[in-house]
Amino acid sequence: MKNFQKGFSLVELLVVVAIIGVLAGVGTVGYQTYVDSTRLKVLEQNYTTITKYMETETIIVQNDLGSATPEYDDSNMLTGDMINSDTTCKQFLISMKNYFLDGGTDNSTFKNPWKPDKTSITIDNEAWGNHKRGMIQMFCYKSTGGYGSGGGCPMDKARFRVIIHRDTGDYSHKGIGGKYFKDSAADGQADCGWNLTDHGPWHTGADAIDTDADYD
Repeated sequence: MKNFQKGFSLVELLVVVAIIGVLAGVGTVGYQTYVDSTRLKVLEQNYTTITKYMETETIIVQNDLGSATPEYDDSNMLTGDMINSDTTCKQFLISMKNYFLDGGTDNSTFKNPWKPDKTSITIDNEAWGNHKRGMIQMFCYKSTGGYGSGGGCPMDKARFRVIIHRDTGDYSHKGIGGKYFKDSAADGQADCGWNLTDHGPWHTGADAIDTDADYD
C-alpha cells in the first residue's frame, strides 16, 4: 500500500503568508518609530546644547567678561576679534553658527537628523510654519515689526530667539538677551544705542535668509 504525504492546502499557505506579512509590517512600523524617536532625541539634545551655550555667551559678552568665541561679520568673514558687547545681534548669531559648525569645516556636527546632508542650524526671518522638521532657527527680535528686527543692535542689550522645529506645527522657542519692546522699533534703537553707521541695518531683512537651509 502506498503512503501519501499530505501537503499544505492553499488556504493554509495564504494564512501563513498573511501572518508573515502582518509581523513584517509591525516590525517595520516599530523600527521606524524607534528611528524617529532617536532622531528626535538627537535634535533636542542639539537644541539644549546650543541654547545653553548661547545663554552663557550672552551673559559673558553683555558683561564684558571676555569671550573665546571668534567674531564673524555680516558677510560671514572672520573679523580677527572675539565676540563682545559691541558685536551686533546678527553678527553674534552668525558667529554662533560658525562656532557650532567648527567654522564650517566639520560636516558631521549639528546635522538635521532627518536630512543629514543639511545642517540643523538656520539663521533666517522665515515664519515658523515655513520650516521643516529638524531645523533649529535663530533670529533677532528686539521690538515689534517682524522677525529680524534688532539685527543691528549691539549684544550688550540685544535680544534673539532660538526655535526648535520638531515637526509641522510642533515647535518651542526660547528668548535670550535684553528686554522685549512692545511699542516701537525706536524704543529698541534708543535702548541699545544703535546707529546705522556703526551697527548696520536695524532689520536684517531678506539678506538674513540662510542659503544652506532646506525649506523644500
